[in-house]
Amino acid sequence: MATLISVFRWFFIAVSTILFGSLVATTGSYRFAILWGKALLFFSGAALSVKGTIKGEENYIIVANHSSFIDIPALLAALPVKLSWLVKKSLFLIPFLSSAMKKLGSVSVDRTDTRSKASSILRIIKETKNGKNFVIFPEGTRKGSDFKEGSFLIAKKSKVKILPVRIEGSADILSPKSFTFHPGKINVIIYEPMDYSDDIKNRIVEILK
Repeated sequence: MATLISVFRWFFIAVSTILFGSLVATTGSYRFAILWGKALLFFSGAALSVKGTIKGEENYIIVANHSSFIDIPALLAALPVKLSWLVKKSLFLIPFLSSAMKKLGSVSVDRTDTRSKASSILRIIKETKNGKNFVIFPEGTRKGSDFKEGSFLIAKKSKVKILPVRIEGSADILSPKSFTFHPGKINVIIYEPMDYSDDIKNRIVEILK
C-alpha cells in the first residue's frame, strides 16, 4: 500500500513541478517558487517546522546539509528571502526546469570539470556582491559526506556572510535510496550568520553534521 500511495505522491509532485516551474519560467515571480516548495512538501506528506529567521536587509551564502530531494522544497518554503541555487548541470537539461532555474538566477556546475567549478564559483562571487542569496549544499550530493570548499571560498572573496541552515527529518520522509515516502515532520533550523574566518569550515561542519 505504501508503494501505491507513493506512486500517487510522485505523480502529483511531477504535476506540481511542471505547473509551478512553468509559472516561474514565464512570469519570473518568486511567489510561484514558494508555492512550488509548499506543494511538494504537501504531496510528500511533510509537515514543516521552522526555527529562527533571517533578519535585516543583508544577503547571504546559505549553506545547508543535504540528505533528501525534500530538502529543496523545504528551503523554498521555509526561508523568507528570494533564493538562487548552485545546481548540478544535468538539471539544466530539463527544458521547463532549466528556464525556471535561470529565472531564479541559479548557476549550474559540472562537478567532474575543474574549469566548470571554477567558473561557477566566480559567477556566484559576482552575483552575491550584487545582492543575491545563494543556496549551496557543501556536501555536494544527497549521498555526500565530505564538505567541499567552494562555499567558504565564495564567502572569503565576496565578503558576504554565511548563513547555516540545518534540515532535520527529510531523509526519514524520503531517503536518497528509496522511492517510497514516509510522511513525517521536517525541522528547518536557521542559525545566526557568520563572517568568514579561517576556522569557519569546522564551525559549519559542527552545526550541519
